[in-house]
Amino acid sequence: MNNKLSFPEQSETPLSPSTIFSAVTITTPKGIITVEGIVTRLTEFPKRNPKWIYGDLKDEVSDYSIGFRCPIHKSPLAEGELATIRGVVVFQQQTKLAIRIDGDCIDHKTAKRRIAHPIAVRSERSKIKLAEFIEQFGIEKLHLIGTKLAIQDVHTALSPVSSQRSMLSTTISNFNSPDDLLNAARKAIEKGAMGVMFTRGGDDTTLQHWDDPIFMSDLMELDRSIYTALGHSNQSFSIEKYICDESFPTPSGAGHAVLKALKTLSSADYLRSQLSEKTNEIRKINNKMIQLARDLAEVQDKNGKLAMVSCALFGVSGLLIYLLV
Repeated sequence: MNNKLSFPEQSETPLSPSTIFSAVTITTPKGIITVEGIVTRLTEFPKRNPKWIYGDLKDEVSDYSIGFRCPIHKSPLAEGELATIRGVVVFQQQTKLAIRIDGDCIDHKTAKRRIAHPIAVRSERSKIKLAEFIEQFGIEKLHLIGTKLAIQDVHTALSPVSSQRSMLSTTISNFNSPDDLLNAARKAIEKGAMGVMFTRGGDDTTLQHWDDPIFMSDLMELDRSIYTALGHSNQSFSIEKYICDESFPTPSGAGHAVLKALKTLSSADYLRSQLSEKTNEIRKINNKMIQLARDLAEVQDKNGKLAMVSCALFGVSGLLIYLLV
């Protein structure tokens, strides 16, 4: 990139910043280029129904960075990942000088140089609260994936309704393996699961994959509702804020949330059943009233005909009496 500066003759009057800007000439690369760097900023635009992701790519070995703009569904997933963007270079000369690449993110992976708090872009799929999920799909479509103890805690919380409703579950021996978790989720989806809940107890430093952009990207690609109950953890994870439909602090808390949703749904079902019965009773009463109205009309019609016959007989009898007299 070549920079050429051409200023007017310097006088005693200082130059303004706008004069400096207008004097800068930049020749940008022609055609499509490919740039790789660490994502250090992500912003959706517009805020409502976003279509673009703006951000910065930082050099892995220096502090140089450039901006980028990608379509929301072809953008880097999270701050802190190493992204490769292919597009055209745009030079912006407004209130400050800026260089940006406009194009698609064609690859992203975990960077060797990580930032402290990676932040993921939200999933394009609409999130569904657990209670809404159970109402829409039923508990049978929610698959529980976790450690043996955590799954026991969830089932214990569900014991009041366990005889009527049950959750399918998969026990994971190595909960700290992203591959094992993903494989279990994919198998559950193959069997018809519309959502998965990951649960475990305890807290340790091996849970960092819940902040990993690649793991979060893989979970998003499942295209299913995701719920977590990571259990007794004093940490907060990016997946809970940006990927999960809903998260719970403990396995027992998740179990009680499921139980509450089932009881609410059961109460609603009971009320709907009662309403249906009353509606049927009212329908039967209405049918009886309609039949009574028809019977009354029929009786009135017969009475009318009898009245006419009576009048005719009265007339005939009067005529006979007249003739006899």
